[in-house]
Amino acid sequence: MSNEAGDGIRWHIGDGRSVQVWDDKWITRPTTFQPITPKNGLCPGLRVADLIDEATRSWKTEHIDNLFWHDDAAVIKAIPIGCFSSLDTQVWHYNKNGSFNVKYAYHIACRLPSLRNNQVLGHSSEKKMNWNAIWKARVPNKIKVFLWRVCKEAIPTTSNLIRRTCDVKPVCTMCGAPYEDSKHALLKCFFARQAWALADLPWAIISQWRDGMEDWIDHVRKGLERDEFNFFAVLCWMLWQNRNKRVMENKHSSPMEVVASARSFLQYFQNCIV
Repeated sequence: MSNEAGDGIRWHIGDGRSVQVWDDKWITRPTTFQPITPKNGLCPGLRVADLIDEATRSWKTEHIDNLFWHDDAAVIKAIPIGCFSSLDTQVWHYNKNGSFNVKYAYHIACRLPSLRNNQVLGHSSEKKMNWNAIWKARVPNKIKVFLWRVCKEAIPTTSNLIRRTCDVKPVCTMCGAPYEDSKHALLKCFFARQAWALADLPWAIISQWRDGMEDWIDHVRKGLERDEFNFFAVLCWMLWQNRNKRVMENKHSSPMEVVASARSFLQYFQNCIV
């Protein structure tokens, strides 16, 4: 029964000083109780205390959103923090009072295989993106890969670069906003919004934000006709290329020029593959 007891032990967060973010069990999600976000060398030695604002005794939500995948961030921000700082303690997750109970442990031992399977399946099926539809889009492969990277929050926005400990300013180079993530770069930036307004695509669909980039792109894909989605994909890529040109060369095209370039690019590509 000792294995079942060990499987259920995690940290109950007090001040967070004793708990390592990447190595300890502290997230209130069975059965691993650890982040599913790849560590990738990000912030080694980070403690849970670094995620807590001591002045307000609340989570640093923006920092958490920048550092973790959405699934992790949502669970972390739901962990209650007391009004007063206290020591971190180890508890047994499957009992409300935190103490190990033989009777509960027996039931958990019977359920652990299905709990583990559900956890694996949950993380693989939670995102219901139809990748086949993306791969079948009539756009260049590099744009399909770009969309995949956007969905995985893997394009080098300033927020992602800061997560990777790069010394960059967090501002958007296109509009001067104090923060740039994928959502901002492709949708919320004033420049991007001007481009979408000129794109002759249903703004009511594109502007409907979903829970993360993958959900947003899948929502747009479902709401647009196939030809419209092809253009949407190319325009996203063009917006990103234009942003990079501004960062690297301090030059950029106007929203109208970006939209026109996207149309010409898509038409040329599709004429070539007919």
